[in-house]
This record gives sequence, structure tokens and C-alpha cells, in this order.
Amino acid sequence: MSLDSLKALKEKLRAEKEALTGGKPGEKYHRKAELEAAKLQRIRDEEEEERRKKANLELKRKQEAGLLEDESAKKAKTEHKEQEQLLPDIPEPEVIRRLRALGHPATLFAEDHVSRLRRFLKAEKELAVEDETMGGQQENVMLGLKKQA
Repeated sequence: MSLDSLKALKEKLRAEKEALTGGKPGEKYHRKAELEAAKLQRIRDEEEEERRKKANLELKRKQEAGLLEDESAKKAKTEHKEQEQLLPDIPEPEVIRRLRALGHPATLFAEDHVSRLRRFLKAEKELAVEDETMGGQQENVMLGLKKQA
């Protein structure tokens, strides 16, 4: 290494030390722990600034996408309400009792009354389809073949 490169390195380290310590005049020596703490604080501040920028960028993206999603969400909600109005009005305890009678679980995880009612109607429909294939003591072979296909 040449003398010029050593001088440049020393000047760079001195400038870095002044930046870390705030350029306090009159202090010739600094503890290494103070320098490390100042470096760590600077790095944390930079990371926090990056997080804020990313959060702002994500917020903007969500707002732009949210405008598009709001319309589709409103449409889905109205369709859901229309479907609820078409469902028969059966009290919740009655639906639970009938589901248990069919051998199905009374309530699935996080299931509300409407989804339980839909599941009950679907189970009833499947039960009715199975009963149609039975014909007295002997099963109708053609209906059984159609069901398998």
C-alpha cells in the first residue's frame, strides 16, 4: 500500500467517526462501544425509513386494488343476500337436529347458520337421490349404472 492510499483510508475513517459521533469538537478519542452503538443506531434508522417507504407503497397498492375490489365485494355481498332470501327459514336448533339425524356434524369450524343451512339442504338432496335408486327389495340396475357413470 502506498502512503497516499493510507492517508485516504485514515481520512475516510476519521470522517466516518465524525459522522457517527456527531463531530463533537475537542474529543480526540472515542470508545469503540460508543462508535458501535452509533453505527447500530444509524443502521436501525435506515431500516426504519425503508420499512416506512415499503408500508406506504403497499398502502398505495392496496388502495388502488381496493377500489377495484370494492365493486366486486359489493356485488358478491348483494348476491349472498339474495341467496339467503331464497333459503327456507328453518330455526337453527332444528337444522342442527336434522343434521345429526342424517349423520353429519352439527357444526363445522366457524360455520354460521346460513352455511349450516346450505350444508343441510345439500345433504338432504344427496339423501333423496340415493333413495330414488332403491326399488323395493331389488335395486334398479339401470339407475345404478347411470349413477356410476
